[in-house]
Amino acid sequence: MNVFAAMLERVQAAADALAAEGVLPAGFDRTRVTVEPSRDPVFGDITTNAALVLAQAAGMASRQLATAIALKLRADAFVERAEVAGPGFVNITLRPDVWTQALQTTLTDDVISKEPSLFSHFNNFSNSIHDEICDAVRFTMLFGAHDAVLDVDPVKAREQSYENPAFNVQYGHARARAIFRQARDAFPDLPADPVERATLLRAAPLELLADAGDRALLRWIAQYPHVVETAALAREPHRVAVYLHELASAFHAQSCHGKATPHLRFIIQNDRELTVAHLALVEAVVIILAAGLALLGVGAPDEIC
Repeated sequence: MNVFAAMLERVQAAADALAAEGVLPAGFDRTRVTVEPSRDPVFGDITTNAALVLAQAAGMASRQLATAIALKLRADAFVERAEVAGPGFVNITLRPDVWTQALQTTLTDDVISKEPSLFSHFNNFSNSIHDEICDAVRFTMLFGAHDAVLDVDPVKAREQSYENPAFNVQYGHARARAIFRQARDAFPDLPADPVERATLLRAAPLELLADAGDRALLRWIAQYPHVVETAALAREPHRVAVYLHELASAFHAQSCHGKATPHLRFIIQNDRELTVAHLALVEAVVIILAAGLALLGVGAPDEIC
C-alpha cells in the first residue's frame, strides 16, 4: 500500500465532497494538491496543501477552507486526527494500523521488480559508471542534487563512519541481516530457509510494535514508494539516496536505543512473539535498503568487515 497515494485520494475525495456542497466550484483544478511527510512528527504524519491551492477557487480564506477539509478528513477510516496549521496546511495523523498495513505490503510485494520501468533513466546512468568506480563513490555522487557542484573525495567516500552516507546505508543493510543470524541463536526454531522465514514474518503480530522508535521506522519504511515516485517524476535520484540515508539512520538509532534499554532490543530473549514482530520490521528495512541501493546501481552487502 502506498500510504501517500492513498491519502492524496482521500484529500481529493474531501475536496470533491465540498464541491458537491457548493463550497468548491465544479471541475476545480486539483493538479497542485499534494500530500507530503510532515517535517516533524509533532505536526502529524502527513501534511497537505489542499486548502492553500484551492482557496482562491473557493473564494474563501485558506484557513477557513482548511478547517472544512480537516472536518471531512476526520471522518475517514485512515485518519486519527486532522488539524489546521499555519496559513492553511492540514496536518494529518494516521491510525496506527495504517502503518502496519504498509509494512505488510512491503513484506508481501516484490518492490524491486516493480521499479526499473519507472526509474530506468536512473538505472541507465548508474549502469554506465558501474565498472568505473566503486559503490561508495557512486552513492556519494548520487547523494548530491543534480545541480550541485560535484566534489567527491574517494577516500572520504570509503570512510566507515555513520556520517558517511554510503557507509551508513550499506552498513544498515549488513547490520539488519546480522540480526536474523542473532535471532536464530536466541530462538533456534526460527526458520533458516528464506521462504519459510518470509512466511513467518508475513504473519507476525505487528500490533506489538508500539514503541515510538518502532513507529518511527514504520513511517520511514512507508515513505519509500512515495520517494521513488516523486524522485522519478522530478528526475532527481538524490532524493532516493538521501531517503535511504535517513532510513538507515533511524534504524541505527533504534538499534542503539536497544543497547541502553533492553526492552527496546530487536531480539527479546523471553518474548518470541515480540521478537518476530521486530524481525518483520527489520526485514522491511532490509527490503527497502536493498531495493533502493539496487535502484541506484549500488551493492547491498550482507557483511562489512
